[in-house]
Amino acid sequence: MTGLSGQWSYLRLDVTDDDDWAAAARAVDSLDILINNAGIAVGGRLDATSMDSWQRIVDINLLGVVRGCKALVPTLGRGGRVVITASAAGLVHAPHMGAYNATKAAAVALAETLDAELRPRGISASVICPLFFRSGLADSLSGDDPKADEAARMLLSKTPLTSEKVAARSVRAIQARRLVITPDALSTATWYSSGSPASPSWPGRVSSAAWSNDGVDRRHPRGGGCTARGHP
Repeated sequence: MTGLSGQWSYLRLDVTDDDDWAAAARAVDSLDILINNAGIAVGGRLDATSMDSWQRIVDINLLGVVRGCKALVPTLGRGGRVVITASAAGLVHAPHMGAYNATKAAAVALAETLDAELRPRGISASVICPLFFRSGLADSLSGDDPKADEAARMLLSKTPLTSEKVAARSVRAIQARRLVITPDALSTATWYSSGSPASPSWPGRVSSAAWSNDGVDRRHPRGGGCTARGHP
């Protein structure tokens, strides 16, 4: 933060701690944007994933977002934004990562619900759903299923997609107040081709789509931005 221009402040915050969120709410008079970014990964088959791992990932990936929104959404005024970092795993659910899939799908559902609730107040919600990109996520793997963890580490380390690219593309879509943001071409294509009723390609949702190498969705003008679903 010392290299950033302007005035900045920092608070230590454990997203599983209600007291930390209460302290943050006391320290903040008003916000323009709330970004819920904390998350961990748990890999493995359902029968290999411990209940401790389930409780931990739900407490961070889902309830951490719930706590953050309950504490700080009241500080947002008209024109404010809520952003939740989820994953393409919240849209398309691969095997051997049930706990991660479930929490990220819940984060997507929460963002969609918040958007519907807050739009009348002039506040939008966005949920970012990238595919694998280089980050520190692998450090949080639980170790319940070593083979699944090793596969996840390989995918996270071999991808050409970086956190900087995901952030830059997501900012454009957040500024456009898009709801579901897929900031890379592969996550967008995977979602469209999944055949899930939640997919934009489900009959009646959209008619056509095309993606550029920068991950921008260039479908029917009803959409656009860097996302598969949104609002004008």
